[in-house]
Amino acid sequence: MSTNRPRPRSRPLPDRQIAEIIAELQALERSVQSDGSAVAKDTKAKRALLLAGILVDSLAGWAIDHEIGLAVAGALYEPLDLEPVATEGLDDEQFGALGAAYDWSNAAVNRRALANLLAANAGAFPRELALECALGLEALQLDETRVIFERRARRLEDARYRMAMQRLRAVEHAIFYENAGAAPADAEAKVAVAYEIDVDRLRRWRHRLPYLLGTVSVRENLERAAHSGLTARRLGLPLCEAEVRRRDQQLRVDAARHRAARRELHERARRMPPA
Repeated sequence: MSTNRPRPRSRPLPDRQIAEIIAELQALERSVQSDGSAVAKDTKAKRALLLAGILVDSLAGWAIDHEIGLAVAGALYEPLDLEPVATEGLDDEQFGALGAAYDWSNAAVNRRALANLLAANAGAFPRELALECALGLEALQLDETRVIFERRARRLEDARYRMAMQRLRAVEHAIFYENAGAAPADAEAKVAVAYEIDVDRLRRWRHRLPYLLGTVSVRENLERAAHSGLTARRLGLPLCEAEVRRRDQQLRVDAARHRAARRELHERARRMPPA
């Protein structure tokens, strides 16, 4: 997981920028409350949470660095203590420096850091969820597994893997069309319409697929799709048009398979016994 780069130390934003962020957050809230509809609500929610994160990092980044530094030093915040308790030895300024320089290369430290931040609730999550996750991470340190981190049935995981493969096909189609001569936005829009999703979701699939299927595998598949598109383009008309028509037919087939798999996955998840 290491990025080979330490987390940058928090640099407080100028008061003017903080005021602008607060004003935008307030405007987003007003637009949702006054609108009373779900139009663009998800987009607005993601924007609001992104801005809130920037504010937290600016105003309390030093505290985040401190909690991460405690994890680097081996200290685990006790999730059952609902309020932070000043403990001798935990107030040293070295912990902030440790946290700022940590490179996220150690899985055990990462779990401790996440548990510390969840217990302190740096992200303002629902308190019950934050504590349950923190307790679950603490249990992992003791080779125990709480319900929240238990694996689901293997058959459901297999279905999700197949779904990821089908989403890879969607991204491949977009890459093909783009390399065959379509504008990138038009290529994405064409695939998104076929899959009955929005373009942003297609882009999120492309971003997440390497984490689900492996960077090398995804890259190789997308390179093959790009090569196919370039080959069709070099054939010139009308051969290129014939290749695109064949791709259109395969796009319709793959989109139908994805919709069926999605329905099956939702049905399986619905039938799973409660945890």
